[in-house]
Amino acid sequence: MGEAAHQHGRGERLLTAVEAGRLLGVNPRWLLAQARERRVPHHRLGRQVRFSEAQIREILAATEVRPHPPRTKVAAEVIALPRRLFPDERGRP
Repeated sequence: MGEAAHQHGRGERLLTAVEAGRLLGVNPRWLLAQARERRVPHHRLGRQVRFSEAQIREILAATEVRPHPPRTKVAAEVIALPRRLFPDERGRP
């Protein structure tokens, strides 16, 4: 990490938005906008915004998208039924 990284009270480094954005793979301006809107955890030191490594992990955990559970056999069979078996909203088969 660059020289702008600082030590956090718990021994963790505090990263700039550029460094944190590089780790997350996002634009630092987007990350700063999210911090300004209080959508992501961060530290504000005067006008400076910093992110701890724990906060980076927290951001990743909060934005994780999990896959849908597998469909049951019955649900898959209903989805596979021909459309002609279900009348449309006008009552036509």
